[in-house]
Amino acid sequence: TEWLDHELSSASPEFRKLSSQKAMSELSKLPTEDNLVARVVRCIEEHIGHSVLSMQKVADKLNTTPRTLQRRLKEEAITYAALRDQVLYKHARRYLIETDLDMATISANLSFSEPATFNNAFKRWSGMSPGVYRKANRNQL
Repeated sequence: TEWLDHELSSASPEFRKLSSQKAMSELSKLPTEDNLVARVVRCIEEHIGHSVLSMQKVADKLNTTPRTLQRRLKEEAITYAALRDQVLYKHARRYLIETDLDMATISANLSFSEPATFNNAFKRWSGMSPGVYRKANRNQL
């Protein structure tokens, strides 16, 4: 939010106003810091490239029990597995579009046991293989 206070000196007043409105609109969509879902996502994201955290480890980091975490996530109409998959899918898409890493490296970076497991998960998430996704979306850059 601190960047919103910087004036765009070369921009027209209308552009500054529209930019500020758009930025505030996007910021309002972000989860709040005290939101449980946001905290779980942050825990998972902090470990991307190191390990995928189990629900037990995330619960420990959030000073709660796995059952309480599960129950509170259910109240938010989501499961730990769905959150974990969302985070992994987001990072997989980024790796595929923004890097030239091979599938084995991407798979390892996302803590999949082997590339075939990553390939199957990515097909489940997107409906296409990682290679097809990469080709289709690299053309849009």
